Amino acid sequence: MSKSKSQEKFDTAVELKLLNQKQLESIKLEQKKSKFPPLEIAIRKGYLTRKQLDLLGIITNPTSLVPGYRIDGYLGQGGSGTVYKATQLRMDRSVAIKTLNRIAAHNDLTPKRFEREAKIIGRLRHPNIISAFDFGIHNEQLYLVMEFADGIDADELLAKQQRIPELQAWHIARQVCHALENAIQHGVTHRDIKPGNLILTTATAGNQLPANVPLVKVADFGLAKFSDKNLDATITLDQTVSGTPFYMSPEQVKAEKIDHRSDIYSLGTTTWHLIAGTPPITGSSPLDVITNKMKLEDDWLEKPPEDISSTSFELLKKMCRFDREHRIDDYPDLNREIESVIEQLETNTSVETAGFVLNDNPFSAAAKVTTIHELAKTLTGDENLKVDTTDREITSSDTIKLSSRRTQSQPLDTHAASHDWPISRWLPIAIGVIVLPIVAYLFWPTGQVSNKNLSPKNTTLGDRLVEFSGPPIFLFDGRNINPTQKFTGTWEPAEGAEGESILSGNGTRNFRCQDAEGNSLQNFRFVCGFRHHEAETIGFQLLDELGTEIWKVDIKPDEATLKKENEPMLLAGCSLQQFDQAKTFGYHQFRIEAQPDHWRIEIDDQVLAEIPKTKDQSTGQRTIQLSVGGSGAAHFEKIRFRSFKIK
Repeated sequence: MSKSKSQEKFDTAVELKLLNQKQLESIKLEQKKSKFPPLEIAIRKGYLTRKQLDLLGIITNPTSLVPGYRIDGYLGQGGSGTVYKATQLRMDRSVAIKTLNRIAAHNDLTPKRFEREAKIIGRLRHPNIISAFDFGIHNEQLYLVMEFADGIDADELLAKQQRIPELQAWHIARQVCHALENAIQHGVTHRDIKPGNLILTTATAGNQLPANVPLVKVADFGLAKFSDKNLDATITLDQTVSGTPFYMSPEQVKAEKIDHRSDIYSLGTTTWHLIAGTPPITGSSPLDVITNKMKLEDDWLEKPPEDISSTSFELLKKMCRFDREHRIDDYPDLNREIESVIEQLETNTSVETAGFVLNDNPFSAAAKVTTIHELAKTLTGDENLKVDTTDREITSSDTIKLSSRRTQSQPLDTHAASHDWPISRWLPIAIGVIVLPIVAYLFWPTGQVSNKNLSPKNTTLGDRLVEFSGPPIFLFDGRNINPTQKFTGTWEPAEGAEGESILSGNGTRNFRCQDAEGNSLQNFRFVCGFRHHEAETIGFQLLDELGTEIWKVDIKPDEATLKKENEPMLLAGCSLQQFDQAKTFGYHQFRIEAQPDHWRIEIDDQVLAEIPKTKDQSTGQRTIQLSVGGSGAAHFEKIRFRSFKIK
């Protein structure tokens, strides 16, 4: 008899020693009492994180992430996505697959930016730009299939040898210049040129580069600005700027309109870092870097870094002028200037360049690929330990995001790989700061119920509305709870056992059925993801405008009960244990549809009941009350309304 997917993942977790002996004994004891699959018990008890679960899914089925591709290893993680090495099975070639992090949030900017990044890269065809092959969504997971560049980024090279010979640095800069020139011809400004986004690979046969010079691939167009109206204007919000403080141009910091000269500035500061071993303007925090940049203006250009040729220094000054009107502003001109510097350095044997010329060793570097097994083993409960970063030195991977509109302070998103810093309060230019959530829209997995006869029979119902009007109305966005809704008990944002942003609650919480302007919703869908966690019962109750109960659904791990007009009835066949545990992992989605003539109640796309409306239930203000029974808290995610369109 073949194992279930759930059992296979659990066995793999045991094999990788993700669970210790004490945890295994606890799971075994709990299984005798509850008869839940061991994997779900491990999740409910918080023994496995969401990241580990995702990796266990890939280990047990390497082709499950994206159809037609086999995941071979892990390459890295950024603020909004994870990158894997994979094999395209049909073509038998190595590729890189970038997926969005599964973190719920109300802002749908990140998926849109992700899609636009795919479209932008798809239109760019250049040997110095990472190519995009495919883009799509599978099992509610956005993915981008890209060229796999077998090499290291310039940050890694700097970590190995502190600084890069001038000739090699300018050969790298020249290739980036070619890539940016190609991008601007397609209306693209990169906006995040830095060592970490320059992939250095071994040059291919027939390439005109010297043997000791790497082939450069410019990566990560996720923050790019696109000027083509056919691709929906820009890739980020208006009056918003993102970037990395060491390399950001002054106009980026000031949230002004930017053009290709901003990328030239960033290329200049990046090249400076490659040659000198440190960025031109440093500090102990992004605040210090930005403040120093704005205060010094061009003063820092008066003194060259140690052991750099005057030839290199003069060109760097032209690229890094504070005022972009005084900056070199044309890629063909910049390319000619770089060519001139390379030629002079090749013929100059003076003392000032001694030790910083190229050796004869061919450049060779391979990407560090971590196997999924190795990565899963490293993700223990210790990954969530809080680290004090107050006094740490920042690195070039630290990215800040600024906005010209100031908003109320929000808790830090602990899932983002980059560190967001509130800084503009101290800036001379008084820029308002907002921490933009780098997030992806999380859809819920669906399950299957063995009993298909869940809906009451012999009901005469009207046509079902299926088309929505307007975007979702989020009642909990992963960070904040709507403060206007009444509640009892304790409700607070928290981090779930799997590392996701959840609403932890005990007691009752009301959600008025209304739109963002406070208008009553009559035809709508209410959606709430839930997990019992430590709670005994979760209830969803519909109240009329006087607070009187219309009906209520009580959900226990082993049964669900509908109480309508004071008449309780067991919803046969809707035991949550019958759902596919390999997909849901104890999480489920409750859904209410207020159709013109009836209420439709679902769990994980399975209809539990369709209740005809009485005449007085067709209009008026409605409230959905969420209740948690027992001494423990339950976990909830992605609570939202959608309004149906009435023709």
